[in-house]
Amino acid sequence: MRYYIKRYRNGIRKIRKWLPLALLPCLVYIIAAGLSADRFSIIQMVSVDLNSPVALSRTPVDVVPMSEIAAGREALFLDDFAVIDLSRRLQKETGVKQAIPAGRELRKVIIDAMTLHAPDSSHLEIGYYGADPEVGRLLVEYFTEKLVMRNQEGIARSMRYNRPGQAGVSFLAQRAGAGVPGPAGETAEMRPASAVGDTRTMAYRAFWRAERLSPALLILALSVFVIAIIAGVVEWSDPSLKSVRQAARYLNIPVLGSIPDLNKLGDALYIRG
Repeated sequence: MRYYIKRYRNGIRKIRKWLPLALLPCLVYIIAAGLSADRFSIIQMVSVDLNSPVALSRTPVDVVPMSEIAAGREALFLDDFAVIDLSRRLQKETGVKQAIPAGRELRKVIIDAMTLHAPDSSHLEIGYYGADPEVGRLLVEYFTEKLVMRNQEGIARSMRYNRPGQAGVSFLAQRAGAGVPGPAGETAEMRPASAVGDTRTMAYRAFWRAERLSPALLILALSVFVIAIIAGVVEWSDPSLKSVRQAARYLNIPVLGSIPDLNKLGDALYIRG
């Protein structure tokens, strides 16, 4: 065993000038990853009326004001029926079927990646921030469509039932320019939500992220393994005799004596002195 270890060490000494190349693949990976966009922001602007009603999916008649949806993203993103419907739709999208899981994991993706922001009193921004732009675009488009549909349904419900909504808010609608009177004879015009323009996509880069540590270490380990193989090939392809025992076996004669390596002997004496 010591013989083989000694041969490997000898092979490594022969290629020691090339040992720093073992770091090259790892450095190339880090630089390439740092130059490549690995985070994406997908944002869709939606024009809304904060006083307009939004239908609740868990009941056939109840509504909440748009301002309540804008105050907390759970009412839009974590609605049970919306998550189930989204999961079913994702199963039909072959391009992203493997990228987004279903069930609880889908909820976690939504919680981690989706945002709802009100830049002013008449707009909402539905956003995604994550590593997959195709997934982000699909999620943003889905929840934008869901918000618009629930707002339209909420206006239709308020017109159909002409009843106060939750939190004591009376929702009044105006259809084709004709006011629909409320309890106090008031009228209010409500415009349904609508997407404003196309989605905006922004790409982000970072020289280092924590999740790159494992791939970098794996690449480094593979590089060291390849260097070890090269050192072994270089050493075992060398036809020269490596020891006195090898010379005796090759010549088939006994060894009467050997001359020590004076360079090693001189180095040993220098160190001791």
